[in-house]
Parts: sequence; C-alpha cells; structure tokens
Amino acid sequence: MTSFHASRMRKCLLAAAVSQALIVLPVAAQTESGTRNPSEKHQADASKPVKLEVVTVTAQRRSQNLQAVPVSVTALNEVQLNERGISNAGDLNGAAPSLVVAPAPGGDSTVASFAMRGTISGLNHALYADTPISLYVDGVDIGKTAGNVFELLNLERVEVLRGPQGTLFGRNTMAGAINLITRPPSGVFTGDATVGIGNYGSKVGKVAMDLPAIGKLKASVGARVERRDGWVKTTPGSSTSQFGNKHSESAYGTLRYDATDNLTIDYRYDYSHIDQSPLFNQAIYSDVGTVFHIPGIEVSKDRQDRASVNAPSYDRVKIQGNALHATWKLGDVGTLKYIGAYREMHFENGLDLDGSPVAFAQSQEHARYHQISHELQYLGSYGRCWRQV
Repeated sequence: MTSFHASRMRKCLLAAAVSQALIVLPVAAQTESGTRNPSEKHQADASKPVKLEVVTVTAQRRSQNLQAVPVSVTALNEVQLNERGISNAGDLNGAAPSLVVAPAPGGDSTVASFAMRGTISGLNHALYADTPISLYVDGVDIGKTAGNVFELLNLERVEVLRGPQGTLFGRNTMAGAINLITRPPSGVFTGDATVGIGNYGSKVGKVAMDLPAIGKLKASVGARVERRDGWVKTTPGSSTSQFGNKHSESAYGTLRYDATDNLTIDYRYDYSHIDQSPLFNQAIYSDVGTVFHIPGIEVSKDRQDRASVNAPSYDRVKIQGNALHATWKLGDVGTLKYIGAYREMHFENGLDLDGSPVAFAQSQEHARYHQISHELQYLGSYGRCWRQV
C-alpha cells in the first residue's frame, strides 16, 4: 500500500514537472528571441544615458547653454510661457524661485512691483525713482516702473537673473534682472490667430504673422485687443462706472536684414495703448472717524462687488518703442554688437485710495517720459578660460 502510493506520487510529480517545462520553455524562448520581461527592460532603459534638453540663454550677453552659465538663472521657453499664459511682466509671479510680482500699491493695473531675494522694486513708481530690479526687452532697459505692464505678442523666452547683475547689465540691478526676449522673423510665411472668451465679458483676440522673405529682408507683424468688464461695479453718482476692467490694444512689427553672412540688422517697433480703470481699494479697517473725525469711510471684510467712490479713477498709458540691433561677427576676433533704442511713454493715473465717497485719500499722476539709449558691446574670447564683454 505504501509502495503504491509512493509510485503514484512519483508519477504525479513527474507529470507536473513535464507540464511545467512545456509551459516555461516557449516563454523562455520568446524572452531570448524577442520581447524582454518588464524588469529586464527597465534595467536596460535605466542603463541608457539621460540627455538633458539644451536651453540657450543670454544671461552673460552671449548665447550659452544654461548648464554652462555660472549665474542663478531661470529660463522659460515659448511653450512654457504659452502654457502659463505669460505675455507680459505682470504675469511672472512665481515663475522663478524667490520672484514675486504684484500690482503696485494703490491698485494701478499698469504698474507691476517685483520682489526678488528680499528686495522690492516698484513701491514708488514715480519717474524720478530708480529700481533695484531692472526689466529688459531684447537687451533694452525699460528704465522706469511706471507703465511696465505691456503686452509682448511674440515673446519667445524669459530669463530671470537672481542676484547682483551690475557687471554686465549696469545700474539698477542690485537684486536681479528680468530679460524678455522676442522671436525674430523667420522669413517663412506662417502665422497664428487666437480668440479667447471668459467671465466678466472677457474677450481677447490676437494675431501674429511671419511674412515671406524678400531677398535678404524678413518681416513679422502682430496685433492684440482685449476687453473685459470690471469685477466691481459702482453706485450711481460715482466718479467711475467700474473697477478692474480691461481695455487695451497692442501691436508690433519687426524687420531683419541679413546684409552679409556676418552682419545682421534687426529693427523692432512696438505700440501699446491702455485705457481702463484701476483695481478697487477696499478698506477692511479704518479709524479715520475716530482720529480725524471724518465719517463716511466704508469698511467691509467681505469682498465687495459694488462700491461708492468720488475721486477720479483711471489708468491710461500709451507706449511707443523703437529698437535697432546690429550684430557684426568678426570671426575669431569676436563679435561687435550695437543696441540703440528710443521709447516714449504717456502715463496718466488716478486712484481713489480710501475706496469711499469721502474726500480723504486720493491721488493723480500725469507724466511723459522719453528714453534714448545707445550701447556698444564687444564679445570675444581667448582660449577656453578668458571671455570678455
């Protein structure tokens, strides 16, 4: 009885082993000849070298790989800018470490204040005030904080340079610099148009186009229009009908002339016009009645969507900019570059600072600003160690 059970057990084990072999062998053959199992594939993929995308920046006034630049730089390319909806300097809040962008105090929607590494720029946007963080468009310094929020339709890259940049960018860069780089014309007939709608009656239309090259001349043009109702309405008899609306138009035109293989001349014209209401200054606490014995300041800790104001409230900015770039490659000797610019700004701003129908705190500012700049750069290198600008 015991021998029978042992013999039967041996036969069962032999049958199981044969069936297991029949099942495993084809799989093993398939693994050797074709598809590998997931663990082997994962090990093979992990052994492959990882290639980083090459990011080109001009943080040191020359085109370089971001990995080779000894400066704290954050670069955003065109895809990243479109995904985040960034089209002007006011949209850069949080785009780089330690960078904070907010509307200037008082609610002026055409002025952005920047904070970087504990230093704040833009608290005072008077024309006589200098800033510790400078804004550049294609290497041209936007000298003042007033009117620094304007649309750039063909924005290709944004570089945020943290820390002192005075050696290469000059004064007013104690805390850092922000460089906005636009896309040059390609010479190929291409274009894109977008239309957007949103709440508060928001409507945005934009068109940009690269024209076919004519010989050595390339050109591109574009325009943008935005309209949006304000999110705070006012009572009858107030000095303005709403707060926080959008009403702007902008346009640009660029030319590139490849005079020779080594000489390139670029010209850019940009235009912006803004005529809208500022943000609403809502009072959440006031002791004006107690200290100054002036009643009527409206206080609310809940977000208001209706207000009463008496002071003129408006944001009006008109900007025209012209920039000329000439780049002459001198072969092994280096590169000679000229940047000349003329910008003109008309800035008008009125704010009701107390947010109430009381003549207590209000301001108005009307200014005209003309900026002329000329910059001549020589970029060269000697061996691998010496590079000069």
